[in-house]
Amino acid sequence: MDMIRIKYLILLGLLMVIIPSLGLAGYKYRFDERMNQRGQYELGVAEKVTRGFTNVLYGWTEMARTPIDWGERIDKGKIQAVAIGIPYGILRMVGRTVVGVFEIGTCYVPQEPIFSPIEGDVV
Repeated sequence: MDMIRIKYLILLGLLMVIIPSLGLAGYKYRFDERMNQRGQYELGVAEKVTRGFTNVLYGWTEMARTPIDWGERIDKGKIQAVAIGIPYGILRMVGRTVVGVFEIGTCYVPQEPIFSPIEGDVV
């Protein structure tokens, strides 16, 4: 492949990641009951599907976010953040993606979140 095709493939890949992000940029994560007069079951299903898609689409961010969050904590050093944070971030990435697929597949069964929302804190 020549370099122009590789550049176009990289650009296409970036657009595939960025465009879904733009759609969720202003999303509040919860449905407003005043605007959506559905029943509680439908709201639970919609929340679970949304949570599942968010986990699948953004689960890969745990790989970078976890070591950064560990490095910002006062009691953790930079070396520990890299040595432990990167493998832990990879495990969280896999876990969040698998849980997202599980939540999409079982959206009809109401359930409390397994993971905190993607913008939540890292333990």
